[in-house]
Amino acid sequence: MNDSDERIKEHYAAQTLPDDLLDQWVADAHAAEQALSGPGVWQRIASHRGLGIAVAACVFMAVIAVVHNVGVHAERTERALKEVAMNHFTRLELEFKDSSIDSIDEQMVLLPFDMTLPSDIVKQYTVQGARYCSLSGQLAAHIKLTNPATDKTVSVFMTRAADELDAIDDSAKSVDGVDVKIWRESGLLYAMVGSLETTDSVQ
Repeated sequence: MNDSDERIKEHYAAQTLPDDLLDQWVADAHAAEQALSGPGVWQRIASHRGLGIAVAACVFMAVIAVVHNVGVHAERTERALKEVAMNHFTRLELEFKDSSIDSIDEQMVLLPFDMTLPSDIVKQYTVQGARYCSLSGQLAAHIKLTNPATDKTVSVFMTRAADELDAIDDSAKSVDGVDVKIWRESGLLYAMVGSLETTDSVQ
């Protein structure tokens, strides 16, 4: 150790702390000891631990609920897509043969909604007729239309967008070789089914 180090050591060895600061430190240490040894300390720790476990459980249950909800929506949507695809291929006789959707609406008195077709469909397709059907358990209309440019037939299904159908998501995919699209518009749930070339323009 050189002379400089020795002088620094002697300087700090000679330093003392003020009495009031020492008293405060002692008091703080005593208070901390009392808090840790008090009768309710472990109860408070357990309470905080229990709260953490409860929060973790709530988060876990919320995640489970979300996953379940997503699964239900996916299942209901897939079933609806397959149902309308199957009905499209079913060669059942049209009960109401008419080229006017308004005229068909007047005849299909059992429907709990007013029939209407989106304007882009009206511009591209010609109505052939309609029949009653079911869509995910709800009374629906199955309308057959033809594209004059290709002579291809498509199906449009419509029903009231009831709360019972909330689990069916808007979707578009190919099912059994045809395009199927499900969407909501003006309080109605629509499903359109047809070949790829006939539904490409329906967005």
